[in-house]
Amino acid sequence: MLFKGFCCRMGIGVHDEGGDWSPEEMKKNREKMEEKGKLKKKNGVDGKRGSSGRHLSRVTARIRSLVNNSMNQVLPIALNERSDGQELAITALVSGDLEKLKEMKNVDNNGVLGVLDVHFHIGSYVPPVFGIEENGAHLALVGPGRDVAAAKYSDWVRLRKPLDKFRPPLVTELLLSNDGDRILEGCITNFFVICQRDKSEAQWNYLHDYDNAYPVEVQTAPITDGVLPGVIRQLVIEVCLSKGIPVREVAPSWEKHELWEEAFITNSLRVLQHVETIKVPRSWESLQSKCFEKISWMEKIFEGPGTITKVIQLFIFGPVDQLERFVIGFRPIMLLVTDKNYTYIWAIR
Repeated sequence: MLFKGFCCRMGIGVHDEGGDWSPEEMKKNREKMEEKGKLKKKNGVDGKRGSSGRHLSRVTARIRSLVNNSMNQVLPIALNERSDGQELAITALVSGDLEKLKEMKNVDNNGVLGVLDVHFHIGSYVPPVFGIEENGAHLALVGPGRDVAAAKYSDWVRLRKPLDKFRPPLVTELLLSNDGDRILEGCITNFFVICQRDKSEAQWNYLHDYDNAYPVEVQTAPITDGVLPGVIRQLVIEVCLSKGIPVREVAPSWEKHELWEEAFITNSLRVLQHVETIKVPRSWESLQSKCFEKISWMEKIFEGPGTITKVIQLFIFGPVDQLERFVIGFRPIMLLVTDKNYTYIWAIR
């Protein structure tokens, strides 16, 4: 029986396909586990040092080691055969027998190899050219945020499919919001806007102290709102902090879209893509319909990538050493979990 899985950064958990945990159940189970840990600590016992915790840590370490070792075997072959300057996208599929994994008491290398299979696909990767109008993203706000956003939970691939019925023509990415106003993220991207600064907002909300002379700020929803902590998302924030660009982790409000001057989305393969248009339903309740034709849309249009977007893009695509820490040692920069497998994706420059 193949297992489904989810990943929180590099930590992996599994559950039985026959059980089919929903995101809500996963959230409740996680809260129960956290509460048990608190009770054990209160009674003088560190919950993190329990046998089940040690077992899970060993399994996680072995899975990571298995993937990295396999990667180290196949990557030299690919690098030897690629052309000068050619970029590669490398996908690793990890599947296994959960029942055998549950029965394992001593998790050694041989045991892990007995229940897990690793498959690699290596292909050329051609990143989109930044700044060309036809390469801009066209977005539409169509549904609520994820319940388990901190993990790339396998069922998200299935759960997001119904949102496609609301996808207007030419829209390339769907945005998520729980109230129709505060935009959290895209289905497979993080979302940013460059917004005129609202002087009525409290200054302590910023990640750094900035001169009040700055007329704009970068906004993106905080992790605590339920968004995926993307690698490129964090890199954008670090670039802003290092270059003195005001950045605030707050969900961009559609009510203030007139103050938006630029927008872009990020993920590990697109890296950074400027936004051309954003569509939002005039009525959030209209999403109860069964198709996009019955929805009346409002639209925000941007005139290509703006100045701040270009500056951020320049520093992300500029010196290679800014990205080295995300790929050094062949560490994956994205983990996509499909319905029955873990999928690691590397972008090698």
